[in-house]
Amino acid sequence: PFEAGLFDARAKFPIKAGELIEQAPAMLLFKPFVRDTALGPLVITWEDLLPEHQDSIMATADLIGGKLPIEYRGPERVLRMTNVKNVAIFPFAGRIGTVRRLDMSSPFLPVKSNCRLKINLQVHEGEASDENSKPRVSVLLELIATKDIGTGQVLMMDLKPTGTAYERELLKAKLQDIGHSFVLD
Repeated sequence: PFEAGLFDARAKFPIKAGELIEQAPAMLLFKPFVRDTALGPLVITWEDLLPEHQDSIMATADLIGGKLPIEYRGPERVLRMTNVKNVAIFPFAGRIGTVRRLDMSSPFLPVKSNCRLKINLQVHEGEASDENSKPRVSVLLELIATKDIGTGQVLMMDLKPTGTAYERELLKAKLQDIGHSFVLD
């Protein structure tokens, strides 16, 4: 996709239904740490996810005791396990974070999504020689077309929009500070 504005990613070229549009890495963040920040509208939280996403994340968490590892960075790196409902997924590369999100559970939505998000989590076990070592989880997001998409069409996925009005204003101000003129609804 190419970025025409925040939450307005568009297809660079024609895409056929079923084709992979993009793969991008993501980070697991502690949701309370992104609340009331400019990252709020960009992350994907438990509440935003479809049941298929929640099931996939729970299946991964169940492999390592029902929780997911979150890495904290400060004077030293600390890895803590947390409940899946406290995790926020931050797409930090690519354009998946700029794809328009539609809450398809609304019966009044006049448009339908044209792509879907697949969330792949992979567990990396801790060091066998270190009994205090915790597993790590890598996240890879995939955006897949659900119908044919023409060049220049807006990419829309079935995922609830996120972020409060305050968080969107923070993001808008940050983007304007660095010279971007994205429109946020």
